[in-house]
Amino acid sequence: MSIRILRRIQPDNHDALVEHLNSTWAPRLTSDVSSYAQGRKRAWLNVQPTFGRDFTLTPTHEDDRLSRFLDSIIPMPWDLALISRGSGIRMHRDASYARPRAFTLNLGAACVYEYENVWRDYSLHSRRSAAPVEAHVVSAGDLVEFNCKNRHAAILDADAHKRWAINIWQLR
Repeated sequence: MSIRILRRIQPDNHDALVEHLNSTWAPRLTSDVSSYAQGRKRAWLNVQPTFGRDFTLTPTHEDDRLSRFLDSIIPMPWDLALISRGSGIRMHRDASYARPRAFTLNLGAACVYEYENVWRDYSLHSRRSAAPVEAHVVSAGDLVEFNCKNRHAAILDADAHKRWAINIWQLR
């Protein structure tokens, strides 16, 4: 299964959400520690996991308004979200804390998602030995569903400073 664009949020909701992120979340952002996302700023919603198979969780920022909105658009219960702004991220797989089914809400500016569809479903049983890298244009306001255990990237253009992303997972 490739990435799926599930929906595009309404322009009024998009603009209000970007305004909320700019006022509430921009001051909380810190430099991303990932070597895959140099120059990106980020903050965790609810909890921050450590990386590695035996991950631990640290409570972080809560935001009832944002959580209620995500509850209304994500088609399953979720546990944590990474809010990021600015530069994209190179090809990577998400860490072991996350279940395979993941979502990204792209806000503020379009980007290109690169996606290598090796695992064909969320059970991680149907695997190809190799798969070409797909490129998908993701517009501002698009909610994307994908298997985060497949390698993926977000490539940005000159509007990178306008782009916010909210990546959403369930814990394994």
